[in-house]
Amino acid sequence: MSWLLLLVLAVQEPDVRAEALARSVAELPRAEAGAWDERWAPDAWGAELRGAYGAALTAYQAGDHVLALHRLQGLLAGHPGCPAALHLYGVTAFRLRRMDDARVAMERFLVHGPQHVGRTRVLGHALYELGEHAAARRHYARVLEVAPDDVEARFGDALSAWRLGAEDEARAAVELVLAARPTHADAAYWAARMAWEADDAGAGAWLELVDRAQALAPRDPRVVYLRSQVLLDLGRREEAA
Repeated sequence: MSWLLLLVLAVQEPDVRAEALARSVAELPRAEAGAWDERWAPDAWGAELRGAYGAALTAYQAGDHVLALHRLQGLLAGHPGCPAALHLYGVTAFRLRRMDDARVAMERFLVHGPQHVGRTRVLGHALYELGEHAAARRHYARVLEVAPDDVEARFGDALSAWRLGAEDEARAAVELVLAARPTHADAAYWAARMAWEADDAGAGAWLELVDRAQALAPRDPRVVYLRSQVLLDLGRREEAA
């Protein structure tokens, strides 16, 4: 590749990315339910669509989520409702913390593939981040009904339950997550935090839970801060400091 072509690409790249971030999936054309029934799998797509999706997937897998978003927007403008593109769009938008985009993309995906609800825990995550905790729980319930071993959906449901004041359900769900995946550092942190906030586990149990969380994530500032709060409650002010 010549230096001139590299220069042209370097100049164009910021515009491409800015355009992608300025656009939302809600602006893209939609397709009616059933429009993709005969073309669900990539084997049924034409070469142009396969190439466009492959380019978006390559960008996503390389960690270039904004470029992936740009390519998916172009694909969906030309092929409204492509289920695989909508699903990848939802996951990509979530990675970019674009929760409204993630929600809309996954909802559109479910129009064409309600039987694939088990693949849409990201919709629950987006609803949780948007503060719609009751809606998040309803969606996690749909996911877990068909994918009961989905640890991240179970964990999302636990956090949503906690936000809604269902403390016993939340703590039971976190323990299920840790039973399935003992190295789940976020779940270990929340198990400790929930026990401390509920104020019913006893001082020794608090520290044991914090120790477990810190062993899994020794540099997590949330865990260090929680340890300081537990030690303060125990009257161990110098250690807390």
